Amino acid sequence: MLFAGIMMALISVLNIIYGIAAIGGSHFFVNDQSYILSGLSTWGWVTLGIGAIQMIAAFSIWNGHQFGRWLDILVIYGLAAYGGGAR
Repeated sequence: MLFAGIMMALISVLNIIYGIAAIGGSHFFVNDQSYILSGLSTWGWVTLGIGAIQMIAAFSIWNGHQFGRWLDILVIYGLAAYGGGAR
């Protein structure tokens, strides 16, 4: 449980940093590209929101609540179903 929570928190921090960088118009991202969502700023807000949800899930895992467990199950399912394809 500790490892799962730490991994979730690490991903959360990275998503929060990426979200803030995108909102601030950092030169890390190419600003003139077209994104799935309307623009770089919108993509940044969505990423920031996902990072916040992941941080809540990390604390939920550490406290033994259901929210973090369900988010972990979805991640594991995604890896099992779509990860590790034929090379």
